[in-house]
Amino acid sequence: MQPSQQELEQIVVIFKAGANAMDQSAVARATEFIQQHTADPKFNTALAVIASTPGCCEDEVRQHAALALKNCIKLAFEKGIEPNLATIKATLVKALSEKHHGTRQALACCVSDIAKTGSYPTLVQELWPQFAQSQDKGHRAGILFCIRDMCENCADQLEEGGMNCQATILIQELVGLLTSSSDGEEILFAIQALLSLLSHQSEFEESPIDKKCEQLLQPMCTALKRCCEFAKSGNSPSHGKVMEALLGCYRMIAQHYYGQLKAAGEIQHILHVIVETSSSNNQGVLLAACTFWYDLSIKQDAINDFFSIEGLMPKVVEQLFEGMHYSDMEIALIEEDELKENIQPRHNWKKAKKNQSGEDEAEVENWTVRTCTASVIDQLALVHPGFGALVFPQIQSRLSHANWKTQEVAFLALGAISNGCYEQVLPLLGQLVPLLFNLLRSQNVHFLVQTIAIWALSRYDPYFSTNEAHFKEYLSILLDHLSAPKRKVQEATISAFDGLMDQEARLSYEEIGGFLAKDPQTANAVMARLTDCLGKNYTTKNMTNLLNAVTHTVSAFPINTAEGMTFIRPIMELLPRTPDTEVGILPSLMNCVGNIVYNLSGDPQFVTPFYQKCLHILGKHMQQQFQYKGEVPDHLDMGQNPCMAIYCVNDLCSYANMDQLIQEKYLDFTFLDLVMMPLQQPDWVDGDLYLKALSFIGENLAVYPQLFVKSCQNIGNVLKYCEPEGCYKTCGDCCWFAGVLAITAPGRMSQDEINSLVGALANKIIPILIHAGVAKNEVHNVARHAALAVGKFGAVAPDLLASQLSSFYPMLVSHMIGILSGMEKIQACQGVMQLIKKNTSVFGDSNNIVLLGKLMHSCQFGDDAETISEFASTLAVLKNLAGDQWGAVAQKVSFPPAILARLQ
Repeated sequence: MQPSQQELEQIVVIFKAGANAMDQSAVARATEFIQQHTADPKFNTALAVIASTPGCCEDEVRQHAALALKNCIKLAFEKGIEPNLATIKATLVKALSEKHHGTRQALACCVSDIAKTGSYPTLVQELWPQFAQSQDKGHRAGILFCIRDMCENCADQLEEGGMNCQATILIQELVGLLTSSSDGEEILFAIQALLSLLSHQSEFEESPIDKKCEQLLQPMCTALKRCCEFAKSGNSPSHGKVMEALLGCYRMIAQHYYGQLKAAGEIQHILHVIVETSSSNNQGVLLAACTFWYDLSIKQDAINDFFSIEGLMPKVVEQLFEGMHYSDMEIALIEEDELKENIQPRHNWKKAKKNQSGEDEAEVENWTVRTCTASVIDQLALVHPGFGALVFPQIQSRLSHANWKTQEVAFLALGAISNGCYEQVLPLLGQLVPLLFNLLRSQNVHFLVQTIAIWALSRYDPYFSTNEAHFKEYLSILLDHLSAPKRKVQEATISAFDGLMDQEARLSYEEIGGFLAKDPQTANAVMARLTDCLGKNYTTKNMTNLLNAVTHTVSAFPINTAEGMTFIRPIMELLPRTPDTEVGILPSLMNCVGNIVYNLSGDPQFVTPFYQKCLHILGKHMQQQFQYKGEVPDHLDMGQNPCMAIYCVNDLCSYANMDQLIQEKYLDFTFLDLVMMPLQQPDWVDGDLYLKALSFIGENLAVYPQLFVKSCQNIGNVLKYCEPEGCYKTCGDCCWFAGVLAITAPGRMSQDEINSLVGALANKIIPILIHAGVAKNEVHNVARHAALAVGKFGAVAPDLLASQLSSFYPMLVSHMIGILSGMEKIQACQGVMQLIKKNTSVFGDSNNIVLLGKLMHSCQFGDDAETISEFASTLAVLKNLAGDQWGAVAQKVSFPPAILARLQ
């Protein structure tokens, strides 16, 4: 339904008022009006008409309408509402010829957003002919802007059939355009679109994009050379962006087609361009050039070639050292951070719904020129033995430099090469370590030099485990700097101290014993200093890191002493005083306390209050989830605290007094009731909590019968996430859980009930195994979980599955071979043997017999008589089937001697 003229005029009046940023009340009214009408198809149509009709109002107002429409489309799809796409998409595409630059780009964003939803599969087919026929510069730019955005956000759809594999068509058209166009805006959008498509190439398997790029490699190189000439012809931001995208394209084709580029003589030109731009003043271009070296540094053949080119790598190393300097902007931001009242930590766990496609991306440090160049040096030190000889002179010439920024780079490089050049640096540490100690003792050294000096020392922790004098001086310096006036120094010190204590803890675990385990006096001094530090006013981030360091410290030496109790009681007292909604410190505090409880062998005086805190956190969280149906207000969000509560209680479950504690209640629910709730209402909890609950339940099914019963009742909420097209992590964990549930069933169910349960599980999980094939990506890990599950199904319901064995035997055994040996693999292998004995037709294929031998060799069964007997009885069946041919089979296929001996 089309909006009336009166309705259009009303909306224009509201947007005119809202466009005035000085009138905050008008802006608020406009915002509220948009939010109220987001789900109204007529409103979306009105926005499309206003934005695409020149002259109906001021251009700025039309641009605001286009941006509002973009937000409405996004919000509508988030809420599962159809935003009237059929009516508006044609209007928007026609409006790509809009003269006003801002409005045109906003309209193009709307079109590409519609494409993201999969609701416009013919878009590329419609747009490119319009682009080819249009003589209007703005129209062509609008279409290319839209296509650029689509390539960035819709590459999966473009390649995998949602848009009829139009990516391969686009690549050819874009290469042609870059070869012929002289328009700067067209070149920029086209090369950015090409980079997006090149970036989508698969690392594991050949895709249509891979094939088309390989076919067009020579024309593509010609087009990219032309882009290079354009980028060098000016200094505008547009020229810089073209160069940045060009370097990205070179990086991608060098990664995927290095051999072909080398054979065609193109590598020399590419390297010339990269070296030339590695001294650019444009940070975007410089970062793109450095990222080229980073990505290529993992290709051994490429690095060997680069080192063989005379004069290349010394020049590259010089440029890398220049790139490692702090920029003025970075220094200003660090100094600004020093003035902030608090800095929040970053947590590894992130909120995510289980039905999202793909994995969550872990939070990483900002990828800057400095971090990139340091990472390149780290990589090159690992992959090429001659790199140390190039980099040592650069480090030594800067160690005592008068300019603190230059000196700081030397220590950054010294730390960066620690993994690859440790043995070469080791003889020099006797001189370098005292130099670093003196810098850290000095009051006249810039705090960023001290920060990186501490970091560099921490990279050589193994050295300190062999030199007691330097260990004690290093430890003394770290303890002094734990409360340094600069937070950046604190952060580096706490991290270094944590690493040193982790090393000491590992030595104690291996019964070698670190220096602290043999020196109670120094250990007591460490605990006294940490007790003092825990009472100081740290930022949340540094306090979190300090608690992580304490976690390792309590494992480094005995704490069940009078001094140890004096040290840990203040930490234990922090727990009840910390609010359940405190999301910064509490996860690390819980982990720390859990480690203390473990090292005190589950002392009840500590277990009980710790468990009660965990119960309260999980109970309060689930109460909120049910109250708000998963949409908990931000101010009530408990972050990762509920996940940590489940994790900690799982560790506590081995202690003797836990059975009684586990029956304590939060309101009307025990911990076991609470931990089942994510499986009962999975849409109301985030993905991390669902998986933590799944892990706890799976590991405790055999201990608590009520978990088994409730799991069977809610198995549908597990199986619905066994979808490899969804989140691989969730799918793999659900497959694992299904296997554990099946293997726990005997003794709790009749055989008919077991068959019914396994039938439901197998119908979902066997297709995952078959679908995965022999994939080498994330699906491979899912398939391993699925293989373990199917093997366990065979152990408890062999009669049910034996008839299907031929359809999945190769995939099942192939994936099980790659799994590390352990109890779960042994259980699954025993199930496979039972399936084979009930369906010997698989032996009709000699490859299957070879796989069987490999599977047996992959199991480290030791003197496990039951497993050996199961394997031997399976071979006995094969031997009987082979008859006179058994000798030839045994000669061709390798079987473990222990099993053959039992067979004889």
